[in-house]
Amino acid sequence: MRLKTTAVYQFSELTDRAKDKARDWYRQGIEYDWGHDNMASLKAFASWFDLKIKNYSLGGSDNRSQGVSFEVTIDDKIAELQGVRLWKWFNNQRALPDLSGNCPFTGYCFDETLLDGIRKFLNRPWNCTYEELMQDCIDDFCKDYANDVDYQYSDEAVDESIAANEYEFLEDGSRA
Repeated sequence: MRLKTTAVYQFSELTDRAKDKARDWYRQGIEYDWGHDNMASLKAFASWFDLKIKNYSLGGSDNRSQGVSFEVTIDDKIAELQGVRLWKWFNNQRALPDLSGNCPFTGYCFDETLLDGIRKFLNRPWNCTYEELMQDCIDDFCKDYANDVDYQYSDEAVDESIAANEYEFLEDGSRA
């Protein structure tokens, strides 16, 4: 019988090259965690504001087809309102979701991402149609979605996850 001793390292103890190898190992096993929650927010927003989601392509900033296509299903007379007239309609006719920052659709932060454009418009209206306002809100959602995906795969987030899970590695960065 032979006894063999192997040195095991915490991520913080690895060389930069070994850390890169450990990060690559970690990234191979992860998927974006919040996609379902993000989509639940988008669907709830669409339902509230009378939109029909036709299709979508979401991911990190490397997704060239990033976007959400939708159709406005609200009354045509309302859909044609612009600027101050649209602002008046929102304030006088439309029951709005809670805009106080409490994530009224799903309880998830992307509710607020979608509502930020509505808040900005109600605070200082600009000349846009209902559809253009909804497009602005959804464009902001797509940008934040991409930023969130990019962050999850970033060195910073991967390093934090590896450290939090206390993974151990061999000297070259291979998983122990």
